[in-house]
Amino acid sequence: MIGERLPVTTTLAGFAILLTIAVGIPAGLAAGLLRGGVLDQGVTLGTLVSLAFPPFGIALILLYTFGVWLRWLPLYGSDQVSNYVLPAIALAFGQAAVLIRQTRAAALDIGGQDYLTFARARGLSRLRIWGSYSLRNAAMPVLTVAGLLAATNLSGAVFVERAFSLPGLGSLLIQAVNQKDLPLVLLGGAVVIMVLVDLAYLVIDPRVRHGVSA
Repeated sequence: MIGERLPVTTTLAGFAILLTIAVGIPAGLAAGLLRGGVLDQGVTLGTLVSLAFPPFGIALILLYTFGVWLRWLPLYGSDQVSNYVLPAIALAFGQAAVLIRQTRAAALDIGGQDYLTFARARGLSRLRIWGSYSLRNAAMPVLTVAGLLAATNLSGAVFVERAFSLPGLGSLLIQAVNQKDLPLVLLGGAVVIMVLVDLAYLVIDPRVRHGVSA
């Protein structure tokens, strides 16, 4: 039963987390780089608005706007990539706001570090400083949040899958709750994702690799 439903949920979760990262990290870095500016204030306000809308509400708005009114995208189905566009946006809408705020906080935290001051003194461009130095050092907490969001996508897409009639783990979970099937209710892919996140630490941060090897 899980094997039949898992590909739909993992596809939806994958699209959603890619969209979340593609929007969240650049926007958060830009807000941290331009702290107190118009862009920072706009991004902060946008995240507050995004967090105020539940995924199910966003799903209904997207369904009506792009499926019923404009008729650009299909309303339901899971056999084509276009069927996952609206569900992924609905799932990533609030999660991108979380990642933006975390990335901004991490960028502000490292913004006054000595190595960044030294990099500026060397005359390095702002793009290289924030792309090569800041992003990599801010990646640890951001990666942790991204892993938690990916785990949430696997287990928390119940309402989005329900809204778009996707036959994934969400509908299976509802069925398991109705039938009081405890093993299915306790199903979670979060452990696997957090292990992958821990392995990613070794790739991104050499301090972690040195600590492990020591």
